Amino acid sequence: MFGGTFDPPHNGHLIIAGRAVRQLKLDKVIFVPAYIPPHKTRGTSASPTQRYTMMRMVIRRKRKFAVASVEIKRKGVSYTIDTLRDFRKRYRRARLFLIVGGDNYRQFRKWKSASEILKLATLVVYDRLGSRGKRSLRNRKRVVWLKGVKLDLSSTMIRNRVKRGEPIRSFVPRSVEQFIRRHRLYQ
Repeated sequence: MFGGTFDPPHNGHLIIAGRAVRQLKLDKVIFVPAYIPPHKTRGTSASPTQRYTMMRMVIRRKRKFAVASVEIKRKGVSYTIDTLRDFRKRYRRARLFLIVGGDNYRQFRKWKSASEILKLATLVVYDRLGSRGKRSLRNRKRVVWLKGVKLDLSSTMIRNRVKRGEPIRSFVPRSVEQFIRRHRLYQ
């Protein structure tokens, strides 16, 4: 499971998911756009439906990727524990992995039901460029660090580039760029 706001989804998300598939030999990465992320104090720029639609466009024709609307349909604040419980019911025999950024990993102890999350899933952590140090959890057997080059790419950077009228073509799939332009997002 790879949850997030995905406002907008970008090439970095695909690179991280691809690394997880290869490194951990995953059958599938399921992207889960949040309805309202608990850590965001302000609303997102695109609606939940628009973010879900963009993510569907991004993963189309990618056999190892899927997108789930569970948090969009649930509405309200999207807590990871609720989604993992739902996934555990759906995928009873599967080993679950939760992909998170290094920034979220450092905040993980503050997450709702963090200890139960570690019982349900193994954390897969990727670090962003410029992040400092690894903050360990007690249950390190349930944490895996993705290998590879750190990325310097974020949805915030892309939204700011759109706002300034700068190109985003090399940061997002073409379908997302066209969707953003057509719906006049982030301006």
